[in-house]
Amino acid sequence: MTQHRYSLNALLSQQKPNHPLLDTARTIFPRADASDRRVQSPHGFKTVMPQYSNISNQKLKEMLSNINEHSHKIVCSLDTNEKLQSVRNMMHLISTSYYILLQKDAWQDLHDFGTKNGTWSMKISKSIARDHCTCQMITPPKRLIEQRQKMIQRQMSKTGMELQKHFLDLLTWTQQCSPPIDVHQISEIMDQCVENGLRRLKDKFNYKKTMLQHNYDDQQAITKFYSLHPTKEQIHLAKKIWQSVAAEFKVKERQEILRKRISLHRLPSSIDRSVDQAVDDIKEMLESSVIDDDECANLASRCSKTITQFKCDIMVLTLATMDNTIRGHIKKVAELRQKFLSDHQHRSQLVAKELYDVIEERIQTLRTRLNTMLQNKLKSFFDVAPTTPNE
Repeated sequence: MTQHRYSLNALLSQQKPNHPLLDTARTIFPRADASDRRVQSPHGFKTVMPQYSNISNQKLKEMLSNINEHSHKIVCSLDTNEKLQSVRNMMHLISTSYYILLQKDAWQDLHDFGTKNGTWSMKISKSIARDHCTCQMITPPKRLIEQRQKMIQRQMSKTGMELQKHFLDLLTWTQQCSPPIDVHQISEIMDQCVENGLRRLKDKFNYKKTMLQHNYDDQQAITKFYSLHPTKEQIHLAKKIWQSVAAEFKVKERQEILRKRISLHRLPSSIDRSVDQAVDDIKEMLESSVIDDDECANLASRCSKTITQFKCDIMVLTLATMDNTIRGHIKKVAELRQKFLSDHQHRSQLVAKELYDVIEERIQTLRTRLNTMLQNKLKSFFDVAPTTPNE
């Protein structure tokens, strides 16, 4: 995929090449596309786009002030609602333009992938995906992709014109300030602030791009297995092996998320609710006035320490159980592998070995796919996870 250098300067140059804007460019590596059990299209990203129209003036100033050594002085010059609104509108348009460019590259990636691998209108049923621990990977037809590409071109043209108009407005009032505001510096600040805000969006595009290839490789391995005409018993054993590998990763996912929660002191809220309910009666009695103050403080301290120790014990027990569960799945996979080899010794050694190698190949593609999903979940989970402080 072609890498683009995105910046406010580049966006404006698409409309008027010689505009006197800063010559600093921001590198974005947009990616797309596929994973999960949804249509493989670059949609669903606006939930992670910054909404500058909803940000207060104070918050907007704080964001801009932290960009570089010049930003605080410039932000101090934004002393009216009109100036702040102009900056806010400009940042919204820059963000929208970047989003459209990411969409453009995402749909192009999908088009190139379909052309290379012949995956136009590819679809796997939900039941087959579930039985084989893979995704549906429903890819849109070529016609739809090309329609989207044309629509994006129209969006780029419209947004570019709006961006040009607002930049000219920005250029006018910055020169009228006393002293004048350097339009290059304020443009750079806005550009950098928007880029910082698009981190999650860019990460999501990167993840979708990676998963498109992983899903395809995974399903190619499954197709290769069936092309060798396995028996019903071999199919049954292969499915059991793959399902056990997927179950192992499911427990690993829960374990890694729990470890991260513990390290950040953000335990699951269900644990805190259970503990709070268990000590409600104690807290109610401690709040009564009939207990001596010193004794009440002593009991409250003991209660707090007991709660903390209880949470610690629960976490240790949970992690130990998860470790044993993972080992159990690994053992089951080893037993199923051995069963596959021993049950089919009467067949051609070459055929049995070839089938076994393909099963192993699929295990590797499955592990790669599941590990990528796990790392993405660990990276993004705490962006939305509620905070529940430990005792």
